[in-house]
Amino acid sequence: MLQDTPLPDDRCPTCGHAFDAATPMPGNDRSVPAPGDLAVCIACGQILVFNTQMKYEIFLWNEELDPETKGLLRRAQDFIRARLPRIEF
Repeated sequence: MLQDTPLPDDRCPTCGHAFDAATPMPGNDRSVPAPGDLAVCIACGQILVFNTQMKYEIFLWNEELDPETKGLLRRAQDFIRARLPRIEF
């Protein structure tokens, strides 16, 4: 069973969603996140990275990722964004 890791209160820099914990991906051999680890905002799908103070920053896609990790992140984004209400203009 996946265990949430309590974290200092923080907000998504994109949508402002409040976070107080992180949940590891299935198969992750570490249950506690560390600086440089990636996260996905559950509210907007933004890919985030933990900085040295364990605060969220927007992940820059120009950083190298292996194809499997990139695919998992894109699928998570697609899943989250598919649940968002459609905005009609």
